[in-house]
Amino acid sequence: MTSPRAFTVPPPPALPLARTVRMPEHVGYPSGALSLRFAELTVEPEEGPAAVPVSDGDRTVVALPPLVVRARYAIDATPDRVATVDGGGDLSVLPAEATAPRSADEDDKHPAWLDNARNQRMRLAQTENGRSLLNLYGLHEDVYAELFDENLSSFTRDVWTVNTGTTHMATDTHGAVKSGEPAVNDPERRYEDPLGGQGDYNHNAFVRQFAAANYVLMLDPDYDPLDPPTSGKYYDASMATFAFGDLVERTGNNKDQTHPMTREQVYVAVDDHEADLPAITEEVRRRFPAVLRPFADDVDWDGWDEQERELIQRFHRMAWEGRRALRAAAVPTTLFEGAGSGRITGAAAVTDPSGVVRVELPVFDLVLDDEGWSGAAAGVAGERLAAAGFVADLVRDSVAERLRVAVVAGDPALVGDPGR
Repeated sequence: MTSPRAFTVPPPPALPLARTVRMPEHVGYPSGALSLRFAELTVEPEEGPAAVPVSDGDRTVVALPPLVVRARYAIDATPDRVATVDGGGDLSVLPAEATAPRSADEDDKHPAWLDNARNQRMRLAQTENGRSLLNLYGLHEDVYAELFDENLSSFTRDVWTVNTGTTHMATDTHGAVKSGEPAVNDPERRYEDPLGGQGDYNHNAFVRQFAAANYVLMLDPDYDPLDPPTSGKYYDASMATFAFGDLVERTGNNKDQTHPMTREQVYVAVDDHEADLPAITEEVRRRFPAVLRPFADDVDWDGWDEQERELIQRFHRMAWEGRRALRAAAVPTTLFEGAGSGRITGAAAVTDPSGVVRVELPVFDLVLDDEGWSGAAAGVAGERLAAAGFVADLVRDSVAERLRVAVVAGDPALVGDPGR
């Protein structure tokens, strides 16, 4: 029970302690990040206040009585988000060794991939239609970046990194574009799609296109499957993802047929397309309401075939479940909790000539009771706390500010009556 003489101190924000810590089995995830959270923080005078302020040159100093700081704390854990996709490179799946610390002498294939991508981008930028295409992609670049952020979306876990299709398609495309030989989309090649099936390049691109369009919608924090938004950047990016497939069909490529193309043929197709072609066709706008509410009884599926309807519903469900799981995982799990205390002597309130008051506190130890801690996480948390002097500094700053407010208010628990 808090003493009536105690001052409640606004606690500092949760303080990160460590990452990639082995979690206890009951937590539900193998690796987590630890943080220290103060649930309660108070400071209480041990005895009555000093009688009178003392002049010290051009300052006025009030000696504060001995103080006791008490705390209730918790060591919380949240899941580690270990990136499995090379977001700074070619969006390929990272090998297992790439998710661990790497040495400086390891070879890296990705500079070559990035150089290749930059070269193709520069080539596109040399024509009006190419620049238009790059600008169109740039409209939704920030949304697609969120799509591959594993803290915000389960897309990479559920779709992009599942099976080998993404890696093999990216490797083949890189090779075809770099060499200039057929084909960017070889119809004879077969790839695994994220749902366990197999198909050619176009089939796999089609499946991933439908997945991306659904997962983009779930990035919207205001998305409600019963009352979905009908505007906004996520809405627009999802429509644009579907619209891209409609435009690609003008090259003779769709989910059912593959027209192989060389690098040069791709550039010709870009140069020859209608410059004023809308980014999102009216046909896509007409069909899009089914994507927003794919399980509603009154949905009009006109314009979508049975396979497309099945993919929309399946990826919609997967994306929604992934979003719920991410939000649930973001809620910290408390591993340890307990009390802490510290004693302060020699504190003083100092008023400068301009009337500004500050409270000076000496260094003090805040000792946290860790008797109930056990396991690997306990060892890491203990080591980090022992080495983290900034924790005591942050607590000291919070306590000093609370005492300053009390001194300015003339609280009798801290400041004596000069007239007595």
